[in-house]
Amino acid sequence: MPEHDAALLDDLPLFPLPRVVLLPHTLLPLHIFEPRYRALVRRAIDEGLTFGIPTIQEGGPRTDDCPPFHPVMGLARIVRHQALPDGRSNIVVLGVGRAELVEELDNQDVPYRSGRCRRLDDIRNPAPADCKTGPRLAQLHLAARQVVHGREDVTEEVERLLTTDRDPAEVVDILAHMCLRCADDRMAYLRLSTFAERADHLLATLTGILFAKRSVAEG
Repeated sequence: MPEHDAALLDDLPLFPLPRVVLLPHTLLPLHIFEPRYRALVRRAIDEGLTFGIPTIQEGGPRTDDCPPFHPVMGLARIVRHQALPDGRSNIVVLGVGRAELVEELDNQDVPYRSGRCRRLDDIRNPAPADCKTGPRLAQLHLAARQVVHGREDVTEEVERLLTTDRDPAEVVDILAHMCLRCADDRMAYLRLSTFAERADHLLATLTGILFAKRSVAEG
């Protein structure tokens, strides 16, 4: 009998959303009103389950119940829950990793979608820093401050983030969450596997944003 792949999530509940990309280490507030996702949230709370939040593909075939989504997704864990009198609820989830869809399951026992997915990384065991980590963070700090300039609350959070002793991977993920507003940019970031790839991609994206702003100002 073949050994079970520890990275394989055999029956992961899925909560597809349009234009939402959950990044590791970040928080996402959600309002739960559809019956199928009320059931997902109840189960996640009762059993302490992680679930996937895939991003619905723009421009794909339109179906009401099962729109296509990008295979790489954020993994979510509920960290705050507020039940409302009519059965709806407000929740906050924490991004705890990434996964990729292997196949969607036809599970008639639950009202929500589910899939067999492979965990792409474990953010609890990040890669060790190297000699380029410090310079990367310094460049990102400078670029991020310029991108969020004028957004006082975000600027303060960027400064706080970069003056605390956090893991570099966490810092870069949170910076991406703060600075990347476009779902396509966030999805491109989420697909990358290593800290170095994510840091370099984020720096390139922020540099492009700054160049575009400068061109508009000068034009």
